[in-house]
Amino acid sequence: VKTMEKIQELLCDLLYEREISEIKEFISKTDDAVLLHMTAYNYNWDNGLEVAESIIANPVCDAGTALMIFELAEGYEYLLGEECVSDRQFLKMLKEKLESGSFTQNIRYVPELDRMQKYRLKKILPDISALFLDGTSGEEIEIVTV
Repeated sequence: VKTMEKIQELLCDLLYEREISEIKEFISKTDDAVLLHMTAYNYNWDNGLEVAESIIANPVCDAGTALMIFELAEGYEYLLGEECVSDRQFLKMLKEKLESGSFTQNIRYVPELDRMQKYRLKKILPDISALFLDGTSGEEIEIVTV
């Protein structure tokens, strides 16, 4: 069992001292869904979506992690049809994977949506999956931040 301090050190080294190619290689080899979740949470989204794509492609990626990535990558703005969204193809693919049940659900993640945002989503997309509104079930993860 890794201590929080060790995980923090690992994430600092991985995300701030390594090239994108090294981060992607690490992600492709890990079998730790919680570590993938923490990597996604701490990743600098200004560096593009390559790391997010690697996380989603990992077979142990959890629905909670994928939904968090969806939210962090402006997925809710995408669902609402807002123009500011940068990578619509990525979000479309991720939305479809989430809806198809491609991921296990062991990590709890609840998107940060207020009542008005949920109302707008239901109005625009009456058939929207509850997953996008209420999040995923599973274990609450204590997030290590770097």
